[in-house]
Amino acid sequence: ASMGFAVPAAIAAALHDPARGALAMTGDGGLLMCLGELKTAAALGANLTVIVFNDAALSLIDIKRQQRQMPDLGLSWPAPDFAAIAGGFGFETWTARSEREMRQACSAAARSVGPRLIDARIDPAGYPDQLRSLRG
Repeated sequence: ASMGFAVPAAIAAALHDPARGALAMTGDGGLLMCLGELKTAAALGANLTVIVFNDAALSLIDIKRQQRQMPDLGLSWPAPDFAAIAGGFGFETWTARSEREMRQACSAAARSVGPRLIDARIDPAGYPDQLRSLRG
């Protein structure tokens, strides 16, 4: 339950070793918790790539809610346009809606320097099966 940690930690790593840079992979809920950190990364020119898995929900919490047959508690929302938000802060951005687009975005981000963000649009439909496979 470390939501909101990936981006600030990656900024610190990127500032510690600018030539190497850093990569943060986070869910949309985690990024929403620390969205202002994108402005910090841009202002400092951090050599950072953020990949946000944008499924428009707190999916793992929502799966638990569904398993307990509890009412919908507002754990989903319209998908934010993280690429537009990060772009407004000065990031180079990509939106990936398919595996092909994700590969292209990752390749482009790897060739770039400075603050970058990939808004990976994810379909959460397979999460329950994945969790059952992992946890038994």
